[in-house]
Amino acid sequence: MIFQAGINLDIEDKDVEAVIDLETGLIGFTEKVGDKTEEFYYTKSPIEFRIAFLNKIESLCVSNSHMNFKICRKEQLSSVVHNFIFEKGDS
Repeated sequence: MIFQAGINLDIEDKDVEAVIDLETGLIGFTEKVGDKTEEFYYTKSPIEFRIAFLNKIESLCVSNSHMNFKICRKEQLSSVVHNFIFEKGDS
């Protein structure tokens, strides 16, 4: 089953949604132009889409976020950093 949530973005004269795949955690965008819908990866989307998305979710964000090393794409490197940061000084 595909489980995706769409968020309307406030971009003047455009019908754009941010789409979050709640199973994979991936974020992308769709833009409706006439009868067609264009799909974009987050990183390969127009910058105005990303700015509008961040503006939309800004009020939901905390000012001092917890770190979550398990979801980092560079998990091995983040594990090393995590161990260094939180290593107990037992020397």
